[in-house]
Amino acid sequence: MKKDINGAAPNLLPIFQHLLVSRSLAVGLAASAVVLAPNAAVAQDASNIARIAKEITVRVEGATQGSGVIVKKDGNTYTVLTAWHVLKSNQPGEEITLVINDNQYFHLPSSVKRVKNVDLATIKFTSTNNYKTARIASIDKNMIGSSIFVGGFPLRTDSVNSRIFRFLDGRVIAYDPNIQLPNGYNFLYSNNTLPGMSGGPVLGTQGELLAIHGLGEIDVEMTSNKNILVKTGTNQGIPLSFFSSEIKEVPSSNRNTGGMISSADKYLLKIESLLRSGNSDPVEIMILADKASLIETSARSEYYRAVGMYSIRSFRSALAGAERAISLDPSFSKAYRLKATINIIRRDHISALVDLTAAITLDPNDFQSLLNRASIYYDTYKSIDAAKRDLEKALLIKPNDSATIKMLDYIKNNS
Repeated sequence: MKKDINGAAPNLLPIFQHLLVSRSLAVGLAASAVVLAPNAAVAQDASNIARIAKEITVRVEGATQGSGVIVKKDGNTYTVLTAWHVLKSNQPGEEITLVINDNQYFHLPSSVKRVKNVDLATIKFTSTNNYKTARIASIDKNMIGSSIFVGGFPLRTDSVNSRIFRFLDGRVIAYDPNIQLPNGYNFLYSNNTLPGMSGGPVLGTQGELLAIHGLGEIDVEMTSNKNILVKTGTNQGIPLSFFSSEIKEVPSSNRNTGGMISSADKYLLKIESLLRSGNSDPVEIMILADKASLIETSARSEYYRAVGMYSIRSFRSALAGAERAISLDPSFSKAYRLKATINIIRRDHISALVDLTAAITLDPNDFQSLLNRASIYYDTYKSIDAAKRDLEKALLIKPNDSATIKMLDYIKNNS
């Protein structure tokens, strides 16, 4: 009988659900425990997705102006993915400038690689700075009508005379993986994009990179900006996972460091799809993770195998798997979060606190880990000020989260 991964441990924390507040604090909230829904299925606030988009999006200045996305880090070398039509007008040796989110400028020779058969291209830059890379995911064919987000740097106008980052929301209009439209533009959405945003990211509700934006229908009569056409109606992007066989210039890496789709990634993306569906079999998760590891052992494959082990209550094996994932990628924040969850179950709050601090250091916007650490500070160490600081930081990420507001009010009123 198929066993739902989310129901594998009914008396413990469900997979991807993390303790937010323990019983003594929860009593003050008239509840015994507070948990989050599965992380893979929880939509982030639009402000959080905008923050992710801004961190991974670059401004492209060359013969044609556009946008791009940081998709991979290899040592100090970063790979930017953009639309081929943004870069194709540059002559060999002609300089291309990439502007990163910290306002660093990289002036590069025109060493561009086109991705076969689609309107995509890559360009690389080198920096000792630590830049965020996109988390790539596949498109669910059933997501028509779902929210979608596009980021990028529109061209200058009379009223806005600088290329400032824009973040636009919309809905998925159409996607059929069985139909190939010209240049790979199979993903259709309603976001009212502007010229200059070509090559920018198309993000899902978890901040994951689903496609590269490139085309938009232009309605001259509907334009509301002087001297610039507004793209309205149907806009189009190139889904990354659908063209995995053609995308060869950027090899696969793990989930946290970005990278394009490989055969190993196909198994990992299947795992993520199963987790999002809410109908996941932990044994199937582990089998898929093992298949991915046979092709390429990665932090993601070890992590998802640990997820499966956790779900069948094999906590020692899950802890070992999370540690292997961290050894492969010390910047994989989710592995630290999983370790913390297991250590909370084992009542090893010292280790859990260390793991949560590592997760938050790697990802300061890790809302769940901030709440978990606040709970440990408050209940285990009676460190009221530290708990309040974490809850206040959490509210900067989700200002309207009622549970967090109640937790903070309870601490303030009972301290």
